[in-house]
Amino acid sequence: VIIHAFAILQTPWPSEFPGRARSQPPADALPPPFEGSLPIGYAPRGDSGGRVCHCCAAVSGGIPFSPCSGVAVEGSSVPIEAPSGTAMWKQAYQKVKQQQREGRAAAGPSDGRLQSLECDFFDKLGELMQKHAEEHRLRGAASLEAASDGVEDGEDGEGGGVVPRIEVLYVEVLHTILHTVGCSVNGENDRALLFNYLQAAFKFDDDKHNKLMDQARNKEAPNILLHVEVIEATDIVPMDADGLSDTFCTVYLTSSEEQQYHTTVKMSTLCPEWNEHFCLDFDPAETVQEKVMKVGVVKGIKGWGKFVREFGATGKIENEFIGSCVLPLNRINASGEVHWCDLEKKGKTDKRGRVKVKLAFSTQKSKEAAFKDHRNLLRLLLLHELETTEAEPYSWNGEFVTSAETILTQHLLQSGLPPIMDTLVKWVEYCNVHEDNPLSFEVFSELLEKLLPPLQSSMFDREKEILFWEAAKSLIPSCFNGIKRLHLVLSYLRCVHLPEGFELFPSSMYGWFLPLEDNINCDVAAATKCAIVKGTEEWYNDIIENNINTNNSSREIRLNHIITIIKNAMKNLHLATDVYDKIFQETLQLAYAMTLFSAHGNKISELVEPAIEEVYQVLKPVKFNDESSAEGSEDDVLGYGMQLFDLYLTLQRFVVSGSGISSEETKKHRLSEYHRWFHRSVAQWLDIALWKTLKRIQKAVELDNLVPVSDSVKHSSSAIDTLGIFNQIKIFWQQLAWPDVEGSYVFVAKIIDDICHCSVYYANIMSQRIEQLSCSGSNSKNKFLVSKEWCRAINNIEYIWRSIEPFVSELGMNDVLSKLANVKSSADTEQCRRTLELVIDNAVETVGSKITELLDTLTKKMIPAIHTLLLEGLEMLHKGDKYIDNLMLYLDKNLTILHSELDTEIFQQVLLIMWEHVVTIIFGIVEKSLEEKRSRSYFSNLQRALDILLGFFGGGAEGRQIGETKAVKEVQKLLALHSMDTSQLIHKFYLERLEEQKAMQNSPLGIITIFAEFGENILKIEILSGRNIHPMDSNGSCDPYVEIALLPAEKFIGVPKQKTKTQKKTLFPLFDESFSFELTRDQRETKDGMVLFTVKDKDMLGNELVGEAFISFDQIESDGKNENQDLQQIHLNLSIPKNLDSQVSRTLEVRQGDKLAKEFMKKQKAKASAH
Repeated sequence: VIIHAFAILQTPWPSEFPGRARSQPPADALPPPFEGSLPIGYAPRGDSGGRVCHCCAAVSGGIPFSPCSGVAVEGSSVPIEAPSGTAMWKQAYQKVKQQQREGRAAAGPSDGRLQSLECDFFDKLGELMQKHAEEHRLRGAASLEAASDGVEDGEDGEGGGVVPRIEVLYVEVLHTILHTVGCSVNGENDRALLFNYLQAAFKFDDDKHNKLMDQARNKEAPNILLHVEVIEATDIVPMDADGLSDTFCTVYLTSSEEQQYHTTVKMSTLCPEWNEHFCLDFDPAETVQEKVMKVGVVKGIKGWGKFVREFGATGKIENEFIGSCVLPLNRINASGEVHWCDLEKKGKTDKRGRVKVKLAFSTQKSKEAAFKDHRNLLRLLLLHELETTEAEPYSWNGEFVTSAETILTQHLLQSGLPPIMDTLVKWVEYCNVHEDNPLSFEVFSELLEKLLPPLQSSMFDREKEILFWEAAKSLIPSCFNGIKRLHLVLSYLRCVHLPEGFELFPSSMYGWFLPLEDNINCDVAAATKCAIVKGTEEWYNDIIENNINTNNSSREIRLNHIITIIKNAMKNLHLATDVYDKIFQETLQLAYAMTLFSAHGNKISELVEPAIEEVYQVLKPVKFNDESSAEGSEDDVLGYGMQLFDLYLTLQRFVVSGSGISSEETKKHRLSEYHRWFHRSVAQWLDIALWKTLKRIQKAVELDNLVPVSDSVKHSSSAIDTLGIFNQIKIFWQQLAWPDVEGSYVFVAKIIDDICHCSVYYANIMSQRIEQLSCSGSNSKNKFLVSKEWCRAINNIEYIWRSIEPFVSELGMNDVLSKLANVKSSADTEQCRRTLELVIDNAVETVGSKITELLDTLTKKMIPAIHTLLLEGLEMLHKGDKYIDNLMLYLDKNLTILHSELDTEIFQQVLLIMWEHVVTIIFGIVEKSLEEKRSRSYFSNLQRALDILLGFFGGGAEGRQIGETKAVKEVQKLLALHSMDTSQLIHKFYLERLEEQKAMQNSPLGIITIFAEFGENILKIEILSGRNIHPMDSNGSCDPYVEIALLPAEKFIGVPKQKTKTQKKTLFPLFDESFSFELTRDQRETKDGMVLFTVKDKDMLGNELVGEAFISFDQIESDGKNENQDLQQIHLNLSIPKNLDSQVSRTLEVRQGDKLAKEFMKKQKAKASAH
């Protein structure tokens, strides 16, 4: 194989890409990859303009190549083990594309913007909790019920092993030896040794061997593939003016120079790194020996000679040649190897650089068939090895003789099996052979060490996993039998009486754990217990000395070591519980698992508590300056916080394991109080969690484009993100499972307070976000239009608002309070409950107030447009409702958006708020109109507008609530007054006087007594008398008479006033006069009709008003209604107008141009000043 290194010439792009820099390839310059290839790089053709590699901008011709032993996607590398043909690479390509798709899907529509921000805290927390949950799941899972599918190539046999088809396998192995590759076999002498060894292992005679050899010679030679990985280069000769080179490599076989493969170009470097794989195929017409010897005769070069050729002279690529090297294939190890190759150039003696390459052979063969054949071969050779070496039981350590090792290596290579499959084959067959021919347990330990990573990463398919566990199932009884025999010996010794004075455990031999107890020399169980404790202590001491108490280890490293120690101790404890505890109980009546837990617990306590205290000494508390920054060791809190939480969860699982063994004994152990060591760290974690939550909420709001997360909801991403953050805190608390109830209350109260604080903070910054929204919906007349973004922002706050109480419930507040009642008095517990409820209520009220505030702000933005459109329509509204259409269209457009985007309850709330503002606008217009003394028709238009708007806003069940508000009633009353004509207002004034009279208990002006009755279209009134008439003369007397008039006067035109005779010098006049008023039917049914009685004092200089009294038509009985009863006397208090500041009075007062109103108010003022 020959490797050339080239430097790209610094020449402009071809004319088809004018003006482009060489590091900026056009997107359309990339040809689509064909199926089965990977679009990693493109090999130059040399006969067309350059094209550009997608990931490295290398100038090339555009022919895609199919790499051989790895995939590099956009600068990364996905190694693929032991390639075996096109099908494998197609599968690898599909796997890479699937990983890319999964990566994009996981990023989500926002490209993981929020997830990539502030993720150190919450994402690491989630990963940590998920890891512990997975460990717990694996611990609790039942053992795998493996089921063998049988051996396809087997024949009838016993013992469940693989029975090979011996002759077919023999021919296969002979064929492998005939076509060996690499340097493991040199010449026919080596092959003869291999043939002899193989014949002896298979126990075939010469005739059978020769017959099968002929079959092997007649089989077609295997298709050998050479895998070349160009890893990196160093000390490359600079080829550009800037002292650097744009380097790539070309790889090909001397037997197939036309098949050349090229790496990507590494720009401006003298130490490029490629890590790119290529698969080189030999001429299938050649034998393997011809293939691997081909390079050996080039230019007469032998061994590790160099082959130099000016590649640029061929005219295929116009680039600067740096140097090349040749690697003879017959010197490459069959299992693969890595080389540093010196680059040379013809006529140049200076160093051109070095290239690091990895080379390996393989063939294209069915993997399943190869796997089974290799199992069969390994089993036969292993049995032959054990037979010939006469190895003692449990002594064979996995080493074969050279011939067997060579045959297995060549067969593995030509089968195309990766090394991990070879390890699995060894595990399966070694376990099967171990049943009858025990091997050293070190062999299995070494194999398991190699198999553990691929098993944990699920590299094997289900069939291979079952195969692994079936083999393990056959190995485990051997392990347990050894343990069982050991404990049987101890149990027998325990039953035998020890002679007096005999020292069973001499200190010279057992000084490492003696003396612990006085009678230990006569108690095997006690000595065993001491050995367990001391062995555990020594295990810890060794680990501490070599891993924790080192001068170079940081606190983080020491904490990680402690966590690892506890996990290993837990595995040890699980094994003790599942396996050994029963054996120790039966043989020695020794609680092995609890003894082990106690020993581990003591040492863990000694390790953990000082380590935590050491962290606390350097961990400063977090102090908040405001909601966006904090003082303190954030990095320390994040780093140590995750480690301490990991340590806490690990200790928690360890203690739970101990409780499963003996709950009572575990409670007595000092480790049961482990949680108290973490009280400060949990409090500090919650502080940093609060700060991180605030920052992440802020970022979530900034990144929120205010688009619904789905068609079924009306809130956007920031609300979901915020609630997701809350949920992470809840999961943390649930995972923490704090065992101390008083501490639980403190932490729950802290979490609830923080969540409420964060909810209020979210509402505040979302409000700020709303204020920052541009008026994108404003039209040319600058009328504010409600946007969907406004509505969604409000919905977001409402979503968080509704989530506060359910979150608290899910946090387990009630459970904590119930447990607290068991250790605290009922009064203290109730006080704690009220405190938490107060915090929750305050948060709910504050966030709810924020929603109301936003709705009010939203409505206020609409006020200018509503006010303008209302004023425009008022002047002409008396001509038709169409003149207010612009206002109604504006309101309808905004309310339609609000109705469709807001939740129903919020929409009803905004409807009420908007109506309140509309009423306020109308009230303001009324007051201004009064100042401007607008006409009655203007107020009539305004009242009509109010009625239209009331119908618009009160179109549903909420209409009654809208129409019955105090403000609406006030405005309606005001508009009704100013819409009346003067005569109506005057009568309204008298109606108010009537109501004032009814409310009077006594009158200083006196009382008159009357009879009143309606006959058929006749009103009969009898004035009987007066009492305590106010004296009007200087002598303290009065000359009273009574005038009778019907109101409203405009309704009773033609009905004359009537009056009584004057009673001289008396304050208690007796009138006894009757009067009749003939009325029409309409007059009789006049609404709010009344009778006015005016008492005056007769005087020579002019009559003076004493007082007035009123009675409504509704108070007068009809003739014949009470035939069996006399009419009741009616006593009427006299009064004069005193309240001239009422709305009616003010309305009449402002009508300066109205003569009737002006004269009426003048008379009323005169009456008011009569006394």
